[in-house]
Amino acid sequence: MRRALVFAPLLASLLTLTACHTVTSVIRRDWRFDKPTIAVIEFENRAGMPMGWELGSGMAEVLTTALMETDRFHMVDRQNIDAILGELMLQHSDATREEQRAALGRIRNAQYLVRGTITDFSHTARGGIGVGWGAWRIGGGGSVARVSMVVQVLDVETSEILLSEPVGGHRYAASGDIDGMYGTVAFGGTAFYRTPLGRVTRKTIERSVDDIIDVIGRQRWQPRIARVDADGTVILNGGRNRHVREGTRYDVLELGEVIVDPATGDVLGREESRVIGRVEVTSVEERFARARVLGDGSEIEVGVRLDDPARPPRGGWVD
Repeated sequence: MRRALVFAPLLASLLTLTACHTVTSVIRRDWRFDKPTIAVIEFENRAGMPMGWELGSGMAEVLTTALMETDRFHMVDRQNIDAILGELMLQHSDATREEQRAALGRIRNAQYLVRGTITDFSHTARGGIGVGWGAWRIGGGGSVARVSMVVQVLDVETSEILLSEPVGGHRYAASGDIDGMYGTVAFGGTAFYRTPLGRVTRKTIERSVDDIIDVIGRQRWQPRIARVDADGTVILNGGRNRHVREGTRYDVLELGEVIVDPATGDVLGREESRVIGRVEVTSVEERFARARVLGDGSEIEVGVRLDDPARPPRGGWVD
């Protein structure tokens, strides 16, 4: 009994933390992978508008937050791009002061767009008896909450659809007053994730994040030369944030020529890269590192990639 009394407050604390959690249950940050730049655009909603919720924009915002929590992507806003561009133009007009103006030409380009189509978002009585969103009350026998959507990842450069995956799930619930369950709940808030629809939404978003990571989030990060100095030193575009360490030696690579299919224009691959030099890290800062060039280094220039021969093969990493 004493052990139970001691354990009870701890269990209550854990349950409180779980209830307050929004979407992702596992943070998938990993310094080993490159961080592509993506934008989530408003979802198409084919499931109606229960409780006045704006599901199209709301689901896009929830997915954006979940992707940001993984720290595996650079996230850019395209839903509010008109407001951003308007503010930039205002700042560079005669109506505003020169101090603290944002520079033009610095908006990050998105490599990928993520969009979705919501096909089901409902909480109905079991046995196939539907409940209109205007009615909301159900009788006995239990109920089921369902969320279904299709998530797509599009390559901006080629417009190719890299992922088109249906995701979703359902959750059974006891019969009850759905008016009382959802009536004062805001979509995406803490209270929402305590409801059956909220729990299914969380799982659906988590599966979407996993699918997106599998498709565009597993490219191994390789440092690049950010600056070449006349004294034989170079600056790398990664530091402690990328676990770069003093004394590490990197091969400097000249990427092989791109091979293009003359019939379709598709990139078929590259010729094998050529090692054009070596560098050794001499000091490490938070987001960059300094290295000295070993040997000639006359072909080393800004933008070339580096490779650590001691790391796993270039075929990629597996979690």
